[in-house]
Amino acid sequence: MPSRGASGDLRVVQRAILIPLAVLLAAPAASGQTAVAPASARSSLGLTVYDGFAIVRETRAVSGGPASEVVWPDVPPSLDAGTVVLRAGTAPVEIRRQVWEAPLSESAALASAVGAPVTLVGPDGTRIQGALESSDGPTVRVGDRLVVDWPGAVELPAPADAGAGAALRWELAAPAPSSLTAAFLADGLTWAADYTAVLDDDSMTLDGFVTVHNATGLAFPETDLQLVAGDVRRASVGAGPQPAMRMAEMAANDVAQSALGDVHLYTVDSPVTIAPVGSTRVALFHATRVPIRREYVLAGQSWWYQMPVPDLPATEHPQIRIRFENDGVAGADQPLPGGALHAWRADDRGQLQFVGGAPVPHTAAGEEIVVTIGSAFDLVAERVQTDYRQLDPRTFESAWRIEIRNRGRTAASVLVVEQMPGFEWTIVEESHPHERVDAQVVRWTLPVPAGGAATLTYRVRVTQG
Repeated sequence: MPSRGASGDLRVVQRAILIPLAVLLAAPAASGQTAVAPASARSSLGLTVYDGFAIVRETRAVSGGPASEVVWPDVPPSLDAGTVVLRAGTAPVEIRRQVWEAPLSESAALASAVGAPVTLVGPDGTRIQGALESSDGPTVRVGDRLVVDWPGAVELPAPADAGAGAALRWELAAPAPSSLTAAFLADGLTWAADYTAVLDDDSMTLDGFVTVHNATGLAFPETDLQLVAGDVRRASVGAGPQPAMRMAEMAANDVAQSALGDVHLYTVDSPVTIAPVGSTRVALFHATRVPIRREYVLAGQSWWYQMPVPDLPATEHPQIRIRFENDGVAGADQPLPGGALHAWRADDRGQLQFVGGAPVPHTAAGEEIVVTIGSAFDLVAERVQTDYRQLDPRTFESAWRIEIRNRGRTAASVLVVEQMPGFEWTIVEESHPHERVDAQVVRWTLPVPAGGAATLTYRVRVTQG
């Protein structure tokens, strides 16, 4: 970063911050002594992460003696300043005025360095070692003396995430107590669930994870982490910077879940360190021999039944669907948060190969999950409209032949699922019995032997309302 002149606001030398005292003394605090609650004095830190934002709550010791002005450095630049709540224990603290200070402002830099070793740099280059006693002044301790009116600059150690943290400055209605707890919303934090499934013929091993994405640029060390699944409306949204993400680490933790009104709250049972820009993955559960049902589904289109259709696809491949129950998968009566499922299967050599993926919706305990992970390469379907006629201005009739060839080494059962138009419809003829799923869906089950083929024929009549 380029240096500014002696009369400038900020000079940076290598990994240090230089604050000219003349500038700071020209703009003293508006209401007397200023107390500081640095991040180094934090006694607790917690995050509750929603979809795109989070609650940040932390308790810090306040240094500098009783004061009605408090500086709270190292907060996310993306914080929503209108959501700040301040407490002393369980008692509310009245804020008369609040100022948000940009990252690495002079006062934010001084506030974050209280108690740290610093260097006094004289106009002639003289360097004197000391410790920053207070950001008010500022005041530097050198041996048994306090230096207040230093004519040069103060060199401060730059934090590891220099440039990331901002600061809050509050004017309080009464002098601050020795400890304060602040809570606010901040953008740039989100989370997602993901699942890895190793499939067998009739069961799978399923591992669930939650990944917290942090784009605030500020680290959250040893954080009590909670995650909320569900939609929560916000009255306003801040507009902080959104740095690009990078993968960081994976932590193995147990996660407990509870209801929170109409959403679900997941609580990680041990502290998690969230990297300043990146992703942290936390284990949710590990389940073995989860029963599954594999389906092959060939689906049609409703508009095919109202007109001649000469240009159907030459061949189709049925979809592969996996069904399983959320019956104690993540624990008794535990819902599964929505996320992505990644399916694997061992090949003939025992090596795992990726066989597909699909989204998983938020699923309550006891409900069924259906995911489509791909299409069946060895199953080939050929669909032909063999007849079409219009019986009257409102009634249409069409006949169909669907041949399914199985080039694989195991027999398969294929579900032929046809979407009927939103009219009255009747299956007039069929080679296999159908099942009426609902007002617009009809389904046939077609067994197809290994290395063989099976053919479904049917005629349907539809009448417009």
